[in-house]
Amino acid sequence: MVWSIWKRFVAFGGIHNVFLGNPGSFLQVWLEESLIRSANSTWQLIPFVVLCSIWLYRNDVVFNKGIRDSSQVFFLAKIRLAKWFKAKFPLVAVLVDDLIANPSIVDNMNVNRVTPVVVVGWETPHLGFLTLNMDGVML
Repeated sequence: MVWSIWKRFVAFGGIHNVFLGNPGSFLQVWLEESLIRSANSTWQLIPFVVLCSIWLYRNDVVFNKGIRDSSQVFFLAKIRLAKWFKAKFPLVAVLVDDLIANPSIVDNMNVNRVTPVVVVGWETPHLGFLTLNMDGVML
């Protein structure tokens, strides 16, 4: 079940049949591939997300008599990946739903060049001035 989840995530990276005999070698290959990809790639978060998701799901099966379902683990891991990416890069203008559907959409974005959103607040007008509040619609 665990390898099937890894295979589904590997498919997002366009890689096929990279599984080695042991988990240590597999994670080493993953690390080498992460160094090739961009720094803001979801690829770098996937090992942590998958390991965390498998661990939490395993605990649910063992302690709460949960059902073993690799599709559910994969879906929960994709949600976790999207949430973790948005937590790490909050200024990237990508919806969580879009990241869940396709985690690789941010691979070519430069998160360091994202300009922060500036929130302009209302201030009390100076003495002798009026404030006219408008929305952005004009006819």
